[in-house]
Amino acid sequence: MASWIGSWMNGDAKPTNEEEKTDTVPVNQPTAEELRQKRLDRLAALEASTAASNADVASAPTPPPVQRPPPANQVKAITPAPIEHGNHGPSPQLSNAPDLTKRKSSTRRDPLHNALQQILGVTLTKSHAGSTFVYVATDSDTINSDNLSEVLYLRLLVDDPTYSSALEYLFAVYQRVRTESSGLNDADRLVVQSVQEQCINYSVTCLLEPEMFPSKVTPLEAFDALVRSPNASTSSYLEALAAGLEAQGGNAAVGRVGGPILQKLVSEVFLGSQSILALESWSSPIQTIGSLVRIKGFATVFTNIPGFLLTPPLNGRRLQDATALGILLRFSTDAPDPAIKDLFANITKRSRVDVNKSVESLRSKLSLLHNIVTDIFRSLLKGGAHSKTRTIQWLEQAMVVNVEGSKENPNPALVSTAGMLINLNVVLLRLCGPFLPPSTKHALIDATYWKCCSSPLFPQDTTKLVAPSSSSEQQQPAPPSAALASFNFITQCFFLTLRAVHIGPVATIGKYMRLLRQLSYMQNHMNDDPRGRAQFEMLAATKMIIDAKLLQPELLHDLVRFALLSANVTCRLCLSPNGNAVALAGLDLLPLVTPADALLVPSVPEHVVEDILSIVLFVARFAPDELKSFEFGDFLTMALIFLSSPQLIRSPHLRAKMSECLFEMCLPSHESEDRPTAAIPSAVAALVQSKLAQQHLAPCLLALYGDVEQTGFYEKLEHRYNIACLLKYLWKCPDHKAAFVMISQNQPAFVKFAHGLMNHINSLLTDALTNLPEIKSLQVGISRNIYIYICVLVGRKPKPAMAELERSSAGTKAKSTG
Repeated sequence: MASWIGSWMNGDAKPTNEEEKTDTVPVNQPTAEELRQKRLDRLAALEASTAASNADVASAPTPPPVQRPPPANQVKAITPAPIEHGNHGPSPQLSNAPDLTKRKSSTRRDPLHNALQQILGVTLTKSHAGSTFVYVATDSDTINSDNLSEVLYLRLLVDDPTYSSALEYLFAVYQRVRTESSGLNDADRLVVQSVQEQCINYSVTCLLEPEMFPSKVTPLEAFDALVRSPNASTSSYLEALAAGLEAQGGNAAVGRVGGPILQKLVSEVFLGSQSILALESWSSPIQTIGSLVRIKGFATVFTNIPGFLLTPPLNGRRLQDATALGILLRFSTDAPDPAIKDLFANITKRSRVDVNKSVESLRSKLSLLHNIVTDIFRSLLKGGAHSKTRTIQWLEQAMVVNVEGSKENPNPALVSTAGMLINLNVVLLRLCGPFLPPSTKHALIDATYWKCCSSPLFPQDTTKLVAPSSSSEQQQPAPPSAALASFNFITQCFFLTLRAVHIGPVATIGKYMRLLRQLSYMQNHMNDDPRGRAQFEMLAATKMIIDAKLLQPELLHDLVRFALLSANVTCRLCLSPNGNAVALAGLDLLPLVTPADALLVPSVPEHVVEDILSIVLFVARFAPDELKSFEFGDFLTMALIFLSSPQLIRSPHLRAKMSECLFEMCLPSHESEDRPTAAIPSAVAALVQSKLAQQHLAPCLLALYGDVEQTGFYEKLEHRYNIACLLKYLWKCPDHKAAFVMISQNQPAFVKFAHGLMNHINSLLTDALTNLPEIKSLQVGISRNIYIYICVLVGRKPKPAMAELERSSAGTKAKSTG
């Protein structure tokens, strides 16, 4: 456990040096004589303030008084504590008060008096005191604007068992103002509403000077109980209280009150269960933190508490377990909780409906966490300049210390959990929501951020889209150094999310795909082995747990929106030297002739484009319905730019992956013999109707058919099949036929395509002919009754072995002749 968490629980948290300057003020313990003098001085000041603010109220016409005695059954005499006056002189109102025994026995009651009596819960007649009204002794028989402050002060001096503290009583009075102000004229209503202001002033005094009024619990304990049980009045009360504390003692006063409460809440979350299933353990304190940081003053306090920013040693695991925001984000399905795995026990023996119920149960709890934590981040970003800066610093830290997450097999001791990173991505994607398409605010994204050599978000050793030439590196001066904080918020949010997507969802997608391959292998080879079946069930349960967090519909929808925005920004990088917003609709000049060194492309990490392709391809395969509401014009334009201008992207694997995305999304299902495609209607329409695609897609695919020779022996076969299906479909589209003639006029490109085609045919024919002798031997073995013995020797089942070979041979021959 982090050291600062222990100090929270012991109540002796010490601020850092930076926070000491703003949040710590020395407090001297006052003597009894000083406390009495403070009471008298504050009473005089409050009465003077009330008299000034209610000057217009006193001159307003007063309606005829109405007799409304309190009910007789509400009687209980509570005598206020005696008030001792020091030698400093009593308050004018108290010293000039006439003998209380000379008051008139009969008094008239008016609506204002009745309302104030109900609000304050007091009576000026001793015989009317009871469980509802507490008797206070004054020189008047009615409560009005002149003696309101005095009555409230005297009531606070009473040790009433109904309330555990003066702060609890003041909040109750604050609430009753709403219900008791109806039916009054405007002048009286102003007087009643002034009670709320006085409640705030006395609440500030109660919190900053705890010994001022009698109380069974400390004011901070009362404040803690108040914020944990919110109602309709809590938000406005806390907002006014924070303003009053800041006016009284600045940020230090707000920190004295809010800091210990926020630290205690975070420590409760830290010490509770890490399982997302332990809803009762984490939801209440996180919601309370959210209600507090909605108020700017408390948001600033939260970003100043010890442990808000990560201190050395810096790594992703400590960010998750030793910072306040990391602790709030770490709840997910990958927690070491056996109850989560038990949700998917005996998965092979359960119905799909039953398993889906378990998945939805996890997703509902994750959704609740996402909503609460997103609200906290929004509040911190809106909580003033200081709070916003500190929150951006934490987000930047989260990206830098989790660089290990981009590896295929990261060290779990150095990186945050996949669940925590996905939770962070959900928050960032929601923060990006206001400027994601169809909004036009994304034009404010400043792409020159790529030139900032001092940016720690993207490591310098990251592979770039294209390597800068040595001559350009010598000629161009070093770019000016700039920090992320120097850019506008839209730019900050975009690049933070761009990096977060890479180390979060995209990394989890890679792990998910490897798990599926492992499951497929186990399913084919486990036979009747109990150990193999147990391992298969364990892997299947792991898959469903990942499904719960990765395949959330809202997350996938936001990921696709962000990927399409990233495609738009990538197009800008290729078309404008500074990456400024350009109109992509009228683009017709392909291939691009601008040298890569004249653009921002050499500064862009290769994974930016790869992440776009990975997200779109993953969603197309596992949740194609999430893509049906999107337009893919920008995505198609990006693919055409890179396919037609290979000088802007050096990796043949990325260009081949673009053809895979086009195959999965833009090809109708009936055009693929091997496997069905997603066939997104809007993507198919874009492929057929786009003028840019009609002119350049077919030549680009024909050239790519030869280029995929560099991707590897097995990969090129898959890529060429995808390209062949696309070309076959495009040939059926009349608007695309003219483009096929263009490549025949380009001799180098056509020769490369022809070579690739011949190599592919030779490879497929070789595979088919290689399988024929094995098929013949199996057929002969069947006729001699030794077929089963051969299958036992090679470890195959008899019939599937023959079927597999025949299918493979037929398929390769068909592809080679197609």
